[in-house]
Amino acid sequence: MIEEAGFECVGVDIGTGKSGSVLRIYIDTRDGVRHEDCERASRLVADYLDACEEEGRPWFAEHYFVEVSSPGLERPLFTVDHYRRFTGCLACVWLQTRKKITGVIEAVDDTGNIALVPKDGHQTETVSFDEIKRGNLVFVMEKGEKKGDSKKRKK
Repeated sequence: MIEEAGFECVGVDIGTGKSGSVLRIYIDTRDGVRHEDCERASRLVADYLDACEEEGRPWFAEHYFVEVSSPGLERPLFTVDHYRRFTGCLACVWLQTRKKITGVIEAVDDTGNIALVPKDGHQTETVSFDEIKRGNLVFVMEKGEKKGDSKKRKK
C-alpha cells in the first residue's frame, strides 16, 4: 500500500514502548519526504490496521502506535540492496554477535557479503548480510555543509 501511494518503503521496525507496540515505517521519494507525506502514509497504514482489526484479524494484541518518517541522515540499512546502493558511504553495523563495525562500505557481492573498511584504518572486514543485526549510514558533516543539507549526499 505504501508503494501504491507513490512512496518507497525503505523498511519497517516493530518494537515495544511504554504504552504498547510501535510500528515504525521509513518512507522515501526521489524528492525527499515532507511532513505531509508522513501524515498521508500514516493515515493509510492506520486505516488498514483498523480495517484488519474490525475484520477480526488484528496485527497487534495490545495498544499500538504507528510512526512514519523519512530515513533521515543516518538512514537505516534494511536490505543487501541498501548496502549496495550506498557503497562508498560510511556505515555503522551491529552484528548478531554484538560486535560493532564502523566503516566505509567498500563492496557488496552477489552472495550478500559486505566488505567494510573500518574507520580506524584496520584491515577490511567482510561480513555476510545474515550476520548483521542492524546497520545505518553515519552522517559526516563535510566542510561548509550544514547539518540539514542532505541533498548533496542522496543517491
